Amino acid sequence: MPKAYNDIKPIDIHQRPFKSYKRYRMSDVGTGFVTHSGVHGDFRIDIFDPATGDAVGTNTAYPTNADGTNKYVAYRAIGHRYYNDVTYDLKDPVNTKSYGAEHCSNSKTKRILHVSASSISCPYNEVGEQIKPNSITFVTGIGDVVTTIEDDGEGNLRDGEIATSSFASASNNFLYLSFNNEFRQSEKKLTDSLSETVPYILNDTIQIASGSGIQLVEGIVTSGDFEQPSGFAGRFQETDFIEIPHTEEFNKFNRLDDWTISFWFNVVSAGPSLETVLSKGGIRNLELIPGQSTLPPNNNVVGFRGKKINTSLPSHTITASMAQHRTPFAIGIEVHGLGAESASLHFQSSDGTNALYISSSNLDAVGLGWHHFAIRNSGSNCIIYTNGVASGTTGSLPPHSTANNAQLRIGQYSGSSSTTGIGISNHDFAEFRMYDYGASETHLSSLSNRHFISASCYQTNIVGNAFYKNGQLVVSTPLPKYNTGSGAFEEITSLTYRGTHTIYENQVMVRIPKGEFNVSTNPTATYTPVEGKELTEAEQTRRPPGDRVKSIFNNEFIMPYITTVGLYNDSNELLAIGKLAQPIQKRNDVDSNIIVRWDY
Repeated sequence: MPKAYNDIKPIDIHQRPFKSYKRYRMSDVGTGFVTHSGVHGDFRIDIFDPATGDAVGTNTAYPTNADGTNKYVAYRAIGHRYYNDVTYDLKDPVNTKSYGAEHCSNSKTKRILHVSASSISCPYNEVGEQIKPNSITFVTGIGDVVTTIEDDGEGNLRDGEIATSSFASASNNFLYLSFNNEFRQSEKKLTDSLSETVPYILNDTIQIASGSGIQLVEGIVTSGDFEQPSGFAGRFQETDFIEIPHTEEFNKFNRLDDWTISFWFNVVSAGPSLETVLSKGGIRNLELIPGQSTLPPNNNVVGFRGKKINTSLPSHTITASMAQHRTPFAIGIEVHGLGAESASLHFQSSDGTNALYISSSNLDAVGLGWHHFAIRNSGSNCIIYTNGVASGTTGSLPPHSTANNAQLRIGQYSGSSSTTGIGISNHDFAEFRMYDYGASETHLSSLSNRHFISASCYQTNIVGNAFYKNGQLVVSTPLPKYNTGSGAFEEITSLTYRGTHTIYENQVMVRIPKGEFNVSTNPTATYTPVEGKELTEAEQTRRPPGDRVKSIFNNEFIMPYITTVGLYNDSNELLAIGKLAQPIQKRNDVDSNIIVRWDY
């Protein structure tokens, strides 16, 4: 009798998943692709004046995106979803216990949400399971400026216009102070007082104590065809300072040590002035025994208090001789002329007996007042660089040690009670770095580059992040070319990426023993018998199909052909059909195996 079913053994069933990557291209914003721009707000965005729709404490209505989304809400949504787990003291840059972070490796992914951000969300049906890392490319433009951004496979969006090959060595940068994240401290009245420790980027051994009155203002102004402020800077008054306790790192500024000091300075006030920018010698720490100090005992931990160091000078200015006062560095800015026509930098170093005093050439300070200054000691030669170019006098540091245990101060010099030239006076300071090697001229040129298109003054080409699993891209950076107008993605002209799809390849081996399935199941090969009568072949042909096989097919020379394999479940429900490319004859003397494969 014909046979239609046979069991399939579990060992004959196999499944192999594999990834496929389909290329997608955004045809137009609005065809499932959603863009939002967001801005930081230091107020309760859920409290507003119902009569005007204005936020409390402001005179303007909420800024909105094209679809009506509140930009303050959009910014906070981005922050809550991707960035709120980032700790901005940056000693522990990413909390790996984050509830929503996709990228938790600080060594691979840099996640910083600046004061503004823009995002684009890709539709699920054009992403799949996630965006394939290292497959994103998008082009955005502000006016005639066109920028191509790609992801690096680790969640960072990078701008190829910013050349990383010329960056100064990050591993040799042992101290870095930036004001770019201090807008978050506005609720703590940072712009009124820096009395609390503020989270600058430092190594683990350095803490910050700060003065008061430092204001948070717009930062370095870009050059080129577009002069726009970028990031933030600190505006110091005469009595303002940031103080950093002494560590061993500051003992390596001697003649035979290679080192570099780099910072940005903005001439704001007109009129001549002479101000200390950086010093180490005005104040030092004295060890205090618990119970014998003005500090309250704290579990018998030794405390410190500051003590001024007399300089034996009636009034300290950066141009006065410091030969009798040991210090690794004292740096000041002099502004010349009633209209602040030019400015120059002064540097001193002393071993207590001998001193080096050098100064830069005068710089034009009219108009854009931002200038980059660097002092480099390499091969026992100390040179000042202004805007990436060697400038002014040079010389060798004193022959003996210049190290002291004084505190490092940015701003007010505390070794004198004089109010003349003791601190930055209404000028701006930004992007301070110290390196324990002599930076090359290529590196110094990179540190001093503030061009609107290729600015490398922040020493990164990371302009945002790609969150592959959510199909969302976020651009957030101090550079203004991404923040001008409606945001990077409102001006996007093209976006390509690859979506990830898991395909499951299934395989079943159908075993056909030689003694089974040897009778055709074709209805024309059967007939309905007549009760009590044997039919001839001719009579069988004229009978309708039935449960008997015609005599012509009941011999060893006429064998059936296999054309179709059906796969059924335990309830005899057809699940899949496999059609052979050509019929295969079923032999009586050989076992047959057919492999059925299908994907989904």
